[in-house]
Amino acid sequence: MSTTAWIVLAIVVVAVIVAAIVIMSVLRGRRRRQLRDRFGPEYDRTVDATGSERKAAKDLQERAGRRDEVELHDIEPQRREVFRGEWSGVQASFVDDPSDAVSNAARLVHDAMTERGYPDDGRASQIDMVSVDHPDLVQKFRSAHEASVRGRSGDAETEELRVAMLRYRAVFDRMLTPEHREAERSESRR
Repeated sequence: MSTTAWIVLAIVVVAVIVAAIVIMSVLRGRRRRQLRDRFGPEYDRTVDATGSERKAAKDLQERAGRRDEVELHDIEPQRREVFRGEWSGVQASFVDDPSDAVSNAARLVHDAMTERGYPDDGRASQIDMVSVDHPDLVQKFRSAHEASVRGRSGDAETEELRVAMLRYRAVFDRMLTPEHREAERSESRR
């Protein structure tokens, strides 16, 4: 092969490699944007927690995959009313024992999520599921859970527990909201 042919071949190989790198970079950027759009602030929190965008993307995609395997359903209207009655009792008990009330609120949120069809395999897993379905709520859920843990050990101030109750209430209300109303809310935000 002549020198000119080798030079042309080398240029073609370099061009193909450069094109492949550019395409991969564009695809990674698109995937990052899609994850950031889907998960909102949870994307940045996961990047910070994992230490890299690649690890965060893998984590978030795994969460979404686990969530896709779960079939959720609305809570029956009568059962929703029972849950609401229980919530009223928990809320009323806050004045006498804030820490216990927050623990009961956590249990009630867990029970509502389980009734809705979320897996019953621990708070961390449920928080991950909420991050997929309700990225606007996940930080509230995580923060409420942390306050609940501190409250059980006696390390939380009453104000922190009060805020935790409000945050659990936001998650609780969303769990009791029928799917069609959630879809309407999502559409109105666009």
